[in-house]
Amino acid sequence: MKGANEYAGLFKSGQYGKLRIVSSRHARGYTFQIFIGQPDNEVEVYGVISGQMGWSEEYGCLHDGPWQEDFKNLVEERKRKMKLLEDSTEKLKQRNLADEKARIAKIMSNY
Repeated sequence: MKGANEYAGLFKSGQYGKLRIVSSRHARGYTFQIFIGQPDNEVEVYGVISGQMGWSEEYGCLHDGPWQEDFKNLVEERKRKMKLLEDSTEKLKQRNLADEKARIAKIMSNY
């Protein structure tokens, strides 16, 4: 849903430093929440800010604080890692394609 989609694909549910992230899906899209504190005494700092749950919810910041800078850095780091992975995957595909072309050329030249 709006505000959840951009982050839900970056994170699995889990503890990230002081942030506990809950990333999930329901029938109509993604859900995304951030909590800080201890498991038995925590505060939801990012979650549903408007709309009807499961239908039209919009996600956003519920409480301002230093957690926002930590989360921003976490998002940037995650995006950087995903870009590196995409780049290395693309390089591997290109190398495999070049190897396959060379293999075919060798077979064709020996005909």
